Amino acid sequence: MSHWRMNYFRCSPRSGFYAIIVCVSFTFVLTTYLYSGSRHDYVDTTKEDRNYNHQDLQQRQQRRQHVNLSLRHHGHHHGTERQGDRFGNTWNRHKNLHRRKEQQEEDWQQLSTPKMKQVFDVINLMSKSRSSNETSTLGNQKQILIRQVKLLRDAMTSQQTMLTKPPKLPECVGDIQPGEVEDLFCIPRPKFLSHIKNPCWYSSNSLDQADQSLHCLPYFHILGCAKSGTTDLWNRLMSHPHTVSNDGLLHKEALWWSWYRYGVTGYNRHKRVQNFTNYVSLFQDTARQIQSSIEKETLSHQILITGDASPPDFWDFRGWSNISQNRHLDVPAVITPHLMRHIYANPKFIIMFRDPIDRLYSDYFFVGLGLTAQDFHNDIVASVDMLAKCVEQQGLHRCFHDHDMYVKLPVRLPYACYSVFMREWLQVFPLENFLFLKTEEYEKNLEDTLKSVMEFLGLGPLKATQLQVIAEEERSRVTVQRQIAGPMKNATRIILEELLGACNTELVKLIKSDKFLWSST
Repeated sequence: MSHWRMNYFRCSPRSGFYAIIVCVSFTFVLTTYLYSGSRHDYVDTTKEDRNYNHQDLQQRQQRRQHVNLSLRHHGHHHGTERQGDRFGNTWNRHKNLHRRKEQQEEDWQQLSTPKMKQVFDVINLMSKSRSSNETSTLGNQKQILIRQVKLLRDAMTSQQTMLTKPPKLPECVGDIQPGEVEDLFCIPRPKFLSHIKNPCWYSSNSLDQADQSLHCLPYFHILGCAKSGTTDLWNRLMSHPHTVSNDGLLHKEALWWSWYRYGVTGYNRHKRVQNFTNYVSLFQDTARQIQSSIEKETLSHQILITGDASPPDFWDFRGWSNISQNRHLDVPAVITPHLMRHIYANPKFIIMFRDPIDRLYSDYFFVGLGLTAQDFHNDIVASVDMLAKCVEQQGLHRCFHDHDMYVKLPVRLPYACYSVFMREWLQVFPLENFLFLKTEEYEKNLEDTLKSVMEFLGLGPLKATQLQVIAEEERSRVTVQRQIAGPMKNATRIILEELLGACNTELVKLIKSDKFLWSST
């Protein structure tokens, strides 16, 4: 009987389960005991190491406190306070590497400008965490950054990168090759009517008025870069009784000289291109009102004007390779100003310039390229790298006026250097054809700025009450995402100041007005 019970005990599922529980419990207790002993030994050893390196650790903590204060000063909080005791045992291991890093810093302080020293300081502070391999390559990263910034800055401000002024006026080529657009030089300049203020002409030389059709072009162009206030200025000007809007985008932007003429819409290309007739049709309302004034013998045709406020016309020359006069050329000989000069006798240009760094930040969110200040910083660094490599290999104009580069760039960085484009306009049109407005002054003193614009355009003066009503209108096209993202990172601003400061200085020389030296320059 006892033998049967013993076999039952050995073979019973219940007894097997109990045996497993006992074994697991015994193993757990034994493992805990062994781990506890080894952990006490490790803690004791660590304490001894920390006591041995106590002086070095105090120095390290003092340096970390200085870094934390610098981070707070620059607006960056990367949680370095949480690293605490991690530096105790690793100090000896990193001591030599730290000394090499300090030597690199001393070397770069001798080679770099004061501005770039700030850039390097901020780059160091912005690293949330950096492995040993990343730290060892910091010197190379600085070397690349300073070389790229200098390369771009020199290329953007050098007289050697200016386009060569054509020795004579471009002529009609005649045959249009595949990929080329309408040759404007094959279209004779319209015979503008002298008794009409706005540039208008009849399409027929017939003496019979019934057979004549009146066509008009803009009397003025508002140029600049996106997020400079051109839409706001246009809307206020359209409140003047002597101005007429057009049939373009927002009844403001024809976008023909830079985009639609070449089948381009922002970042996209399409096969449909618009010819000169399409452009003229956008100003039919002005032509109708002037024609009616002539027929009714009123004086409106002597005072009415229309305009075209297309900011890209100032800087977007991507279509240059589709112009017949540039056939087989590596850099353009004919761009938008040359085309306008052929069509126009004496156009007026209003150009709005905003602090290029602030404008670039606003434009970044307006286009929808990113959501945060960190996105902007990362994309600025990437754009500098892409542009510097391109300019070094292909030259300034092959990179600044290239569609593929335009699409690839995460930030529209080339158009922040206003002088690159302004100098090309001034090679074609005299300075007196331009009125330059500073966006910051426009926002602070709307009434006086509007007065100067109306005087430049020869518009009739308004009563003080009328001008006040126009000035108090709500601002147009404010970028909401820019407000959500918050201020730009200080590191980003320092890099852009170093890159674009020389552009602002060059702009002042070109337009002979030092008010465009923004405070950051």
